[in-house]
Amino acid sequence: MSPRTLLLALLVTELLATLADLLLGPWLGLAPEEAHNARAGLLVACGHYDDLWAMQYRDFCGGCSAEAVMAAPLVRGLGPSVLAWKLVPALLHLAVVGGAAAWAARRLGARGAALVVLLLAGAPGFYRALALTGFGNHAESSAFPLVAAALLLVEGPRLLRFGAGLLAGGVAGLGLWFCYTSAHGLPALLLVVALGGRWRAPGFVLGLPVGALPWWAYHHTRPAALQEAGGWWTTLHPAPPGELVDWLFGDFVRLGLWPPVEHGALGPFPDLWWGLAWVLAALGAALSLRRAPFPATALLTLLAAFALRYDLWDDSTRDPAAAAFLLRYRAPLIPLLAMNIAAAWALARRGRSWILAAALALALSGVALRVSQWTHPPGRALAPLALLDGEADRTVPAGLPPERLPRDQGRPQDIDAALAFLRAHQDPLPACRALHVQELGRRMGLSGAEDRLEEAQALGAPEALARGLEAGAAQRR
Repeated sequence: MSPRTLLLALLVTELLATLADLLLGPWLGLAPEEAHNARAGLLVACGHYDDLWAMQYRDFCGGCSAEAVMAAPLVRGLGPSVLAWKLVPALLHLAVVGGAAAWAARRLGARGAALVVLLLAGAPGFYRALALTGFGNHAESSAFPLVAAALLLVEGPRLLRFGAGLLAGGVAGLGLWFCYTSAHGLPALLLVVALGGRWRAPGFVLGLPVGALPWWAYHHTRPAALQEAGGWWTTLHPAPPGELVDWLFGDFVRLGLWPPVEHGALGPFPDLWWGLAWVLAALGAALSLRRAPFPATALLTLLAAFALRYDLWDDSTRDPAAAAFLLRYRAPLIPLLAMNIAAAWALARRGRSWILAAALALALSGVALRVSQWTHPPGRALAPLALLDGEADRTVPAGLPPERLPRDQGRPQDIDAALAFLRAHQDPLPACRALHVQELGRRMGLSGAEDRLEEAQALGAPEALARGLEAGAAQRR
């Protein structure tokens, strides 16, 4: 089998394995933050595009809105199922794999790219969980710098290189809006641009602000969000060296690589896996700094970000049951480790067989643990999204004068506005109607407006109404 055929076969296998993860694996649960994004995706599927910014989970999470938009056609085509939503982070995971493989194919050859794909296929369980969780950031953030790096290696006529640079800049700029974590790849991309010739650089410089236009559009009308963004980039909270080492290599990290709630006790295996991965990646970074600097530079930039903004990701708890969530800021490490490990094998002049054997041991052991989780019935993926959780529905108009905070929207005029909206509005999906009725119930529960219960019951969706009344009463207390 030729190296290119092997690479293509591994890419197709990873695609099929990701589908198997969705259908047979344990990663279908919705985290609370993810449920917010899935709800936005459902409402966008019902036509509420004008409320997209209002539904965004956090000011810094453009990816929350992006994933809602990506989910809309899937929800319309497949129905509001768990599978329809989970396909969004799965597609972004495949973009991470594809971007890393495309970069490696140009710089390390097809065999090096195949090793990158295999290492990502055998990534630790916490990364698998995050790659299939639509947080709007974290694991997904790697897709943008990796795809941009691959585009910057496109060869051909001057116009093609300029166009590739323009597209790479647009992708990188979009990543900055999607999630600030994507910025870890920007210095490495600028280095690639500086070393890549005259025609890529102007395209990249022009494309970067164009890609960041959604960021500007969101913050343009939100001064408070703009101030928060300024503080995000200018406030430094350096990590004490000992705590940074513990954050990267401590007991909790090693325990959480394959969360025990899913994989059980694995003894010293995670310690050995993590230590060997870092040794090989460090070797690859040292070898590639001059010849193929992107993954080494991106890894160093990410480590610098960890060191300088420690306040953003310092663990507040170390509950093993929430290991994958608590390791979420470590997610961008995994593709960079894989790329640097592949560089160690591809660029080494001595000991290549030993490096390959060690890398394959990492990859294949991870693949075996991944496959061991394919034990769940596939029908779970087709279950409807469970989104009646009492959260506010910002697509339902508030009364005048408008109150910004959902907990203050229990006034009579807020209930009147919700009733008028529901009587005049038609949704293409019953699930959207249920969310609107739940919001009416929540407002009624906030005010204790039981005298209007008959009006609300006439609108249908009694389960959603009851859930909203319960949630509103709880918020009132």
